[in-house]
Amino acid sequence: MANGGSLRAALGGRESIAIRFACDPNSFKTVTHEQQLEGVNKASERVPGQPKDIASVRDPLLSEAEAAKFLGISKMTLLRKRNAGNIGFFRLGFRVLYSKEKHLLPFLEQCERGK
Repeated sequence: MANGGSLRAALGGRESIAIRFACDPNSFKTVTHEQQLEGVNKASERVPGQPKDIASVRDPLLSEAEAAKFLGISKMTLLRKRNAGNIGFFRLGFRVLYSKEKHLLPFLEQCERGK
């Protein structure tokens, strides 16, 4: 109680503090997931001169855990294969990401050929 009383005294006898922002936090519009998907679908509609493999552009990149699950191996095995240069990857800051088409499927094809 002594701390509460000294705090009220420090605040000039007021029990609450009013915080004002430079802009109204409720004024920002957020985009719903459906609106994001609409934008992706519109952008991916076939137009002349556009590459045929647009589906690969829309495919999300996979994390290490997702890539390991997709390949059916442990994360440690994935790390070893990556460090050995057997599996390609993208590095985004400290994150390591994999593309199914660019990195994981070629690795599976390489394994099937026995190289």
